[in-house]
Amino acid sequence: MKNLLISFLTIVLTGCATTQKPATVVPTTYDISYNLDLEAVASIFGESRNLEDFEYRLNDPQLKISNLDLNEDGYVDYLRVVETIERGTHYIAIQAALGNDLFQDVATIDVERDSYNKPQIQFIGHPYFYGPSYIIQPLYYSTPVIVSSFWGPSYVVWRSPYYFGSYPSYYSYWRPTPVRQYVTHVKVYKNVKNTYKYVPTSNRTAGSSITRDLIRNDYVSKRPTQSFETRNKDIRNKQDLEARRSTTSSGNTRTSTPQDRTRDASETEDNSRNSTPRTSPSTRERNPTSTPSTRTPKTTPSTRTPKTTPSTRTPKTTPSTRKSGNTPSTRTPSNSTPTPRSNTEDPKNN
Repeated sequence: MKNLLISFLTIVLTGCATTQKPATVVPTTYDISYNLDLEAVASIFGESRNLEDFEYRLNDPQLKISNLDLNEDGYVDYLRVVETIERGTHYIAIQAALGNDLFQDVATIDVERDSYNKPQIQFIGHPYFYGPSYIIQPLYYSTPVIVSSFWGPSYVVWRSPYYFGSYPSYYSYWRPTPVRQYVTHVKVYKNVKNTYKYVPTSNRTAGSSITRDLIRNDYVSKRPTQSFETRNKDIRNKQDLEARRSTTSSGNTRTSTPQDRTRDASETEDNSRNSTPRTSPSTRERNPTSTPSTRTPKTTPSTRTPKTTPSTRTPKTTPSTRKSGNTPSTRTPSNSTPTPRSNTEDPKNN
């Protein structure tokens, strides 16, 4: 008998275990490209007065726009801004200062004018970090002040004077935060009035000698096997990586939502059934004129009949009429007619 009972329990427990749905796990790891949000970079670029101010905002210890620690010294790398101009196009490089005469390009900004003399701005992530063709072309809600002087006769090219170990007075070290926390933090600095459009191609002229001279790849040259393609198989760039992460997260949300909604709906229905009979009579007795409009006349015409009228709705002048369930004659229409607070009154008149 004991063996049969044990076998039965084993079968039941095994059946319960096999009927459970496997849990889908949301990816918890982040790629290194998540440590510098180029949409946030584009946003503060549009709010800067000039490139010096832009560099200040990139490294402001209060804003903490960057979370990069490429040299792994336990502190966020200083980002310097270096500019050059070729045929009216401004090429701006954002470079991390990693050591003595060691710099690494993280992203570049190309600013040029179209045939209508309107500025066209592209933020291009370095392929090693963001994958190929990761290009953001923001549509600013108003023309950024920073580009208004780019084509003036007295414009001076900005070349950051700072490097590793030599920083501006406002700068102070801060430690990188967990990537998930950084991703949440940096969203605050994205101007929602702007549109961050992703485009497949760059406006840059191929083979530019000036842009080649501007490039610094001291970090990449030491780690050639850790490119974006190597870190993320079958994913083109960070845009695709974010899309896949969003799809996975939304799929998990859809899987769990029906259970939560069912539970919430049942709880709401139970609460509404339990709370309505308690609150309605007391409200009608204390203040008849405050009867809510939800009590339509369809639910109250039976208040003059002795079978359906609850005891809480009896007129105050006839409390003793309810002697028993078989004495309907005590509730004659003549006794209830003078009552000014009848439930059959039109709620709109109250």
